[in-house]
Amino acid sequence: MRYRRLGRSELVVSEIGVGGHHLRKDVGQGQRGFRATAQERAAIFSRALDSGITFFDTTFKEEAISFGEALRLMGRRDEMVLCAMDEQYANFHSDNLQDYKKHTADELDNCLRWLGTDWVDVYWLRYDVGVHTDDMIRASIEAMQEAKEAGKIRAIGNSGHVPAFMQKTMGDWDAWDVIMFPYNFAQRDAEEYVLPAAQDRDVGVVVMKPFAVGRFFRIDPKTGFRDERVWPQDKCSRIATVALKWLLQNDMVHTIVPAMNELHHVDDAVAASGVPLTAEEQALLDEIAAVSPTYAECFTYA
Repeated sequence: MRYRRLGRSELVVSEIGVGGHHLRKDVGQGQRGFRATAQERAAIFSRALDSGITFFDTTFKEEAISFGEALRLMGRRDEMVLCAMDEQYANFHSDNLQDYKKHTADELDNCLRWLGTDWVDVYWLRYDVGVHTDDMIRASIEAMQEAKEAGKIRAIGNSGHVPAFMQKTMGDWDAWDVIMFPYNFAQRDAEEYVLPAAQDRDVGVVVMKPFAVGRFFRIDPKTGFRDERVWPQDKCSRIATVALKWLLQNDMVHTIVPAMNELHHVDDAVAASGVPLTAEEQALLDEIAAVSPTYAECFTYA
């Protein structure tokens, strides 16, 4: 496993990280849980750590709770660069600007409680351009800066799915230590502005959706697992490795968070680190692009 400096956060992270937050299920009364058991997740996280992976991302509440349960079983918190997100921010609205500051601080405390830790290394703010004003965002950034001073977070992060959104937030604000956005060989808008801007400002870059939400092997959005009726597991594993290799050719990318919901997903991802992409592998990517459904189709969760 190779490691890269995560921009001005000064965190040093594995160039492959652990993502995968789409195994949610309804558990009744409007509540959701996580499909995998704590034991299953602990096994995946342990395999990742043993393979040299240090970067772990969490997003939704039920994922953070599940992660915390696994962490209590396995320990090893000090070996992780751990991230969390205020998933409720996009839906939070108030006429009082100070409510945004309080909301951000409260949601961070919730994440810490769910994860069972005293700090997270990166805390993501995810907001909507055109919905949240500069004053609202400024209040939340102030809360994150205070949390950073208090040792609750080590880096202030900004996460978004749309390159145009990330371009605006990078243009309007210089508060972010780290940013996270989709980028893969079939979705390359970030190359036009976001990646160069991050490099110029020494902002850490985390790539999500490296498989275009399953575009490259047609993930079943209800389960999050690769659909082996399209391609067998060995080809899916090769596709995963090659898609990650393609991303790691770019020095402006610091780490990637592919979904890891089975033990062999860890092995597929780790195999991409430190190995150059071949012409044959590039041809495989071209083949995939020709037969896969569109990114938009895969991004619509059932």
